[in-house]
Amino acid sequence: MASRSARQPNLTRRMFLAVLSLSPMEAAGARGSLFPSAIRRYLDAVTEFEVIRLTDPAYASYLPACHAYSIARRGSFLVHSSDRTGSLQAYRLDVKGGQSRLLTEAPELDPSSLNLVAGDAELSYWDGRALRQVHLSQLRDREVYRVPVGWARGEGHSLSTDRLSAVFVESRAGGGSRINVLDLRTRTARVTVESPEELRDPLLQPGGQAICFRTPDDSLRLLLPGKKEGRALPLATGSIGPARWAPDGKSIIYLSHQTGAEGGAFLRTYALDTGKDELIAKTSQFAAFGANADASVFVGASASAAGPYVLILLRVAHREMALCQHGASQAKRVTTIFSPDSQSVYFQSDRHGKPAIYRLNVERLVERTTS
Repeated sequence: MASRSARQPNLTRRMFLAVLSLSPMEAAGARGSLFPSAIRRYLDAVTEFEVIRLTDPAYASYLPACHAYSIARRGSFLVHSSDRTGSLQAYRLDVKGGQSRLLTEAPELDPSSLNLVAGDAELSYWDGRALRQVHLSQLRDREVYRVPVGWARGEGHSLSTDRLSAVFVESRAGGGSRINVLDLRTRTARVTVESPEELRDPLLQPGGQAICFRTPDDSLRLLLPGKKEGRALPLATGSIGPARWAPDGKSIIYLSHQTGAEGGAFLRTYALDTGKDELIAKTSQFAAFGANADASVFVGASASAAGPYVLILLRVAHREMALCQHGASQAKRVTTIFSPDSQSVYFQSDRHGKPAIYRLNVERLVERTTS
């Protein structure tokens, strides 16, 4: 089906005057600089859903990790990273108006580490060896933790559901790693587990103290409070894809990739109390997925060459619905996420050039949730 012509908003007089009023330093990309909207709307050629492109694909823009707190609780803005000023930095993007504000001047920003903290008033991020926080309005920036000498940052970073604790990996130069939990209020860190292996991707249990993490063979392990080492989880055979805690903290939801006659990508759940591993649904080759606030609906990016779609999957009905084509060169980098109220879906794709951020309104398909 042919695509309808895109409806592109005009640059408003206010935005035009804001651009003209920028000082030379702001125009060059000083912290606090404001940038006008780059929003464009179009109808997907296959589904005819309206897709809202929030950033300009002339420069690269990235969403943080799918488990990060990157969208404000009320959904009015999100944080992301972009190289629009020549280096990768963090921005606050107004979802409706499209205006962006530059928040950081970080030499070594980790784009996956952005998280909103302090009631959405501050941004937490890694800059090289330093974990920092910047106030979104006053732009006060401070260091809250630094990786000690003899160690380096490992792969993975996440926050607790109350956003008062951070968990991350540190690797030793001579080999081995450890998982630290940092209290963001007191700035004190404690080591939870040490290993001769390179551990990665730690995730804190919602409402609890257990930590799920990965090992070099890509298996998932669970570290329970008071234990010194994690235990392997008896998950389904096959390769384990992206994983995340269920919102209630009672189970782990993950993608299982199978080969052979019954091959495909399966969304599964492992319950901690019973030890049971159960199928949620077979997916259309999901390479990445996100869940809404109560995990009743999932959003995923298909790796199928014949159907490179962003889809939602209803948990009760085990039914998928295509929202739009993501058209990304690598489906696993699409980073599909729900807004906190489950009324919008966000994803990133390089379908129009460099990676850009897109939004879909799904209020007619998904019930509103509270977080």
